[in-house]
Amino acid sequence: MAAKKGQGEGGEPFDPSAILGSIEDLFGAFFKREVSGADRHADLLLSLEEAASGAKKDVAFTRGIRCTRCEGDGGEPGSATHSCYLCEGSGASAATDKGDTRCERCRGTGKIHLVPCAACEGSRIVSRRKTATVNVPAGIEAGQVLRLPQQGDESPRKGAPGDLFLTIAVQPHPRLRREGADLFVEVTVDARTAREGGRVAVPILGGKRMIELAAGTEDGHRVVLRGHGAVRLGAEPVPIPELNADPYRTVDVSEHRGDEIVTFRVVEEPSEEPERAPARGSSRVVWAIGLGLTLVGAALSALATGR
Repeated sequence: MAAKKGQGEGGEPFDPSAILGSIEDLFGAFFKREVSGADRHADLLLSLEEAASGAKKDVAFTRGIRCTRCEGDGGEPGSATHSCYLCEGSGASAATDKGDTRCERCRGTGKIHLVPCAACEGSRIVSRRKTATVNVPAGIEAGQVLRLPQQGDESPRKGAPGDLFLTIAVQPHPRLRREGADLFVEVTVDARTAREGGRVAVPILGGKRMIELAAGTEDGHRVVLRGHGAVRLGAEPVPIPELNADPYRTVDVSEHRGDEIVTFRVVEEPSEEPERAPARGSSRVVWAIGLGLTLVGAALSALATGR
């Protein structure tokens, strides 16, 4: 049976304010919706070993949190307010290129406090230092960015926090140079070791490794240590393989790690300086001292014998 005029479904009296209220709620949700907090950006400095093999790092950064004094309202508690003159109390303005329609003056609240909050000075957000532990993926490179969800500023309107973006910076290594997943190093050997061969220490990630240098090695000779490079980003961070009897044949981990290319630089041994003849003046001094000692010895001998 159809509802009578002036009644809603179920025979209940029709309330025109219900429609008005729902429309107001709709526009209010559109113009005064909960907005996410701002994103934050910071740098994360890593050593070559940390970037190549992965690490856990504690990073300190600044983020904005909702002011507890005004509870994100922006005004001193109990202070009077008036409608924002810019948006005429609607909280909305023209859409920006980011799609934001909040009024810049009142930040979407539609009102202006006569007395700003003493703690946040009306910004509704206060800055605080925080430390977070970051899992650095193995194989990351300088310039790449890590995203930490919801570690940016809190929202003053109780929306979701923003994100923290960490730009990676890598300290130069004193010996190793990285290109992608491969490492490069130059090792200096003396001419005798190059001619005769022998064991040579080679820097690798996190330490050094002794390898056998073949006799007759020439300047510029290159050796490739398979699997001794950086972990390939996104691959399983397997350890550097151990060297076996054949120093350049190891377990194949090419899908996981790059290589290390060693270039040997042969340097000549310093030549010995020729013996220099003593100066003429110096030889005369030595001769005079020797003669004096001889005469003193003879005198003492004469006294001892009673002559």
